[in-house]
Amino acid sequence: MVSPEWYCVQQLINAQHKKISITSKDHKSYSQIYAWYKGVLRRYFFYEWCCTRLAKKSIKEPLKYFLMLGMYRLDTHPDQVAQIVNHMVSMTQPSKAKPLVNAVLREYLRSKERLISKSLGDPVLVYDIRPSLLERLQQAQINWRQWIKQVKQVPKICILVNVQRVRLEELCTLWEQQEVLFEKGDCPNMLVLKRSCLVHQLPGYQEGFFSVVSGANQLLADQWTLNPESYVLDACAAPGGKSALIYNKGVKQIQATDIDLERIERLTQNMQRLGIKAEITVRDWTESVAEKQFDAIWLDVPCSATGVIAKHPEIAVWDRNDHLNEAVQSQLLRNAWRSLKPGGTIFYTTCSVLPHENEQMINCFLEEVNMSEALPMPSQGIFSTSVGAYYQSDYSLDVVYGCLLKKTDK
Repeated sequence: MVSPEWYCVQQLINAQHKKISITSKDHKSYSQIYAWYKGVLRRYFFYEWCCTRLAKKSIKEPLKYFLMLGMYRLDTHPDQVAQIVNHMVSMTQPSKAKPLVNAVLREYLRSKERLISKSLGDPVLVYDIRPSLLERLQQAQINWRQWIKQVKQVPKICILVNVQRVRLEELCTLWEQQEVLFEKGDCPNMLVLKRSCLVHQLPGYQEGFFSVVSGANQLLADQWTLNPESYVLDACAAPGGKSALIYNKGVKQIQATDIDLERIERLTQNMQRLGIKAEITVRDWTESVAEKQFDAIWLDVPCSATGVIAKHPEIAVWDRNDHLNEAVQSQLLRNAWRSLKPGGTIFYTTCSVLPHENEQMINCFLEEVNMSEALPMPSQGIFSTSVGAYYQSDYSLDVVYGCLLKKTDK
């Protein structure tokens, strides 16, 4: 089996080229590799700059990533530096690169404070955010520095208790008996794991007692009041967290859709495990309108995912088009509107912190579409807006945007 170090390096290469990333079945040292992978990405630009500066030349992958991993390990285990350097040198491939790895890692230890000082003049190195995204954040959000500092931390796993199947107190008792380390979150049915683990191995998972749903999404869902008799659409449903939140409100008539069979398969598995009896279909709402209108629609549109950088730090690293989804977002919103009954509500949501996907999209919609009204929502977190609201979790460290749109009768 490939060593954990080189497996992590391969995952970094895969992520750069947008290939499938690490899963729990791939390697026996999954938890360790996953922590290394995320840790390197959170300091990507600084480590990359250090490699070039200390080696006095540009270093290509995979050796560059191997050195960056070594730096991360030295930063996180300052009491084991000698062992780490020696181990990384022994694992170096090809063998002729061992002197370079030894020299760079030892010089990193000697020069780290000086390197940090010299990097302070470059915002990309200070904040470890790709230049295009950093510029957008600086223009769009007053509190961007505070937010970046937050998302560079390690997020905790937030759990949504399936109260249609088990009471919160019952699951807490079960976990306490099995010595699962957790605490109660800041939503009525939220538990927070105190340390990372393989969630599917936790007591109650197979029985459908809970699902993983981010803290921010749970805060967001608390703002939406639904009549249990409503016919509700979860339009972009996979992997099923939003449907689980809807189901927890007592709603029994749920239609859950997504755009391809692979996503539908994952959605179906999760819904079956949780006991949610929903109508599940493949559907692209950019190209269709419902035959039977809904009382309420949760429209969680594709977006830049800039609000979940803490969980997916690769979003902050490699270039992507943060405006890619604008046309799709607009079309989804308009077709969902046509699929909504008069008097009904659409919950337009994203996991983005960029206004063009959020309040600017909503304001444009409100100007163009008759009989539409944005309902007031209480603000929460460090971001403010004139329409809708941003919500953030101090546990899962994510930020989401939501706006409740009502279809008026006149």
